[in-house]
Amino acid sequence: MDRCIAGAPLGDHRKFVIRRILAPYLTVVKRLPYGECVKIINDWLVRCNCVERLRFNAKYNAEKYLKNAKRVGYRPISLENYKRRIIPSMILYSKEFKIEA
Repeated sequence: MDRCIAGAPLGDHRKFVIRRILAPYLTVVKRLPYGECVKIINDWLVRCNCVERLRFNAKYNAEKYLKNAKRVGYRPISLENYKRRIIPSMILYSKEFKIEA
């Protein structure tokens, strides 16, 4: 997982990845210190910014999603749910608003 998501910069759906995958994985599964989690997510977002410019406050979102994941203690979305529920809705959204994937 570390190399899969955090290693690959994305041009789209970055807030979703932080909220549902990275923040819960780093805080609940790996149990990394808060500062290290923020650094990992911010470093990943810097690489994502090279693919496509971020249109949100990276530091604020990273901190917000990390705090929520730790407070609630929810686990990352499973790969099965991601494939079954999320990918089709992202494709539909992209087609509806004519977004190039």
